Amino acid sequence: MRAILFTLCCLMFAGEASGLLAGESPAVGKHSPNVSELAVLERFAGSWEGHLVNSDQVIASQRVWVLDGRFLKHDFNFGSGSLTGTIYRGYDTKNSRYTLMWIDSQGTASLLAGYWSEEQKTLTFEAVDSSCRIAKFESYFPDAMTEQWLIIGQGDEAFELRGVTVKQK
Repeated sequence: MRAILFTLCCLMFAGEASGLLAGESPAVGKHSPNVSELAVLERFAGSWEGHLVNSDQVIASQRVWVLDGRFLKHDFNFGSGSLTGTIYRGYDTKNSRYTLMWIDSQGTASLLAGYWSEEQKTLTFEAVDSSCRIAKFESYFPDAMTEQWLIIGQGDEAFELRGVTVKQK
């Protein structure tokens, strides 16, 4: 667990540093050519705008490659400002699985691991242990410009959120 927290802190610092160097509108960049599995994450890159199912509340997000294209940093902000956070997606070559690290303004820190289904156009992540607040994060891409997602929380305040985001041109 200590190694996970250290990695998370390093990613947060690197992400903030890259944002400062790039200015307010960072370039999306490209994934590392050394890890072919990262090509799956290209579909997440760019500026997105969405909402929760049955809600008009706008969720804006910017998703850019950091750390030499090894991680996709995904900053999000619910329109009301009630929740902001950062998600890092990458690929663990040692264990042959995708990784997702979630941190937010409510103090949530979760590490998930998952797999891509080309047939279903779905990337599914599940918590690495029961201490993670986020139990499951699933993204489905019906087309290149749309992401439908499901987030399931666990613990004392379990929840289920569904939303749709559209890539901005």
